Amino acid sequence: RAGVNSRIAGITSIVVELVVICLPINLIDYLPKAFFGSLLVLIAIDLMTEWLWHSKNRMTKLEHMVIIVTFVACILWSVVEGLLVGILAAVVSFAFMYAHSTLPTAISRHTSAASSVMRTFEERRILKIRSKQVLVLCLNGHCFFGTANNLLEMVKNHLFDAESSFDGGNEAEKL
Repeated sequence: RAGVNSRIAGITSIVVELVVICLPINLIDYLPKAFFGSLLVLIAIDLMTEWLWHSKNRMTKLEHMVIIVTFVACILWSVVEGLLVGILAAVVSFAFMYAHSTLPTAISRHTSAASSVMRTFEERRILKIRSKQVLVLCLNGHCFFGTANNLLEMVKNHLFDAESSFDGGNEAEKL
């Protein structure tokens, strides 16, 4: 982040820290308290700009609102209550995002979808005959509340379509 490309910075930091530890006097006693206060303010400003401003381009608006709500709750109450509010906001955000997600990315009745299961010749022949009754769903994401019900209804509709298009005879026995 600082743009350092060599190991000299790390080695210098180690050497300085070892010298400070080995000194017989406490150097912190000689630094003004305003130095530590300004250091804390600098760290706080850096963290706030990083998480409240720069992060909005790396996440969705809903996720960014969770961060804003958590920050405001920490300011209004304490850190513990603010983090609890943030966790609750994150849970609600997760439920909202995945309840509105679409599960199947592809629905196919084609025979081009292949399984990795090794089947006998007879099983492959029956599958080829019944291939129009096979429904292939490519799923992604989480199956969550409303999406599970929508997925069930979609499968039921496709099963009903398959039953209505099937002539009722047992084609596997005809061969």
